[in-house]
Amino acid sequence: MSENQQASPEEMEKRKKELIDFYTDQIPVLQLRKEYEELQTKIQELQTKKAYAQAQLAQLLYKDKPEEDGDSKSGE
Repeated sequence: MSENQQASPEEMEKRKKELIDFYTDQIPVLQLRKEYEELQTKIQELQTKKAYAQAQLAQLLYKDKPEEDGDSKSGE
């Protein structure tokens, strides 16, 4: 059908039903994708928190670690 032609009411109704059927079929797929994305986001958040906690722990351990004699950068 060209741009200048008008669809008949029957054709419009058929197209409407096709769109409704398509979107209805896609809802379960989109819901699964949403759940997947939410889980991915949660995993990334947890990984970030873990890395941050590890970095904080490393800083605390490094701060409390006494300097060894050979590693000192004093004016020798």
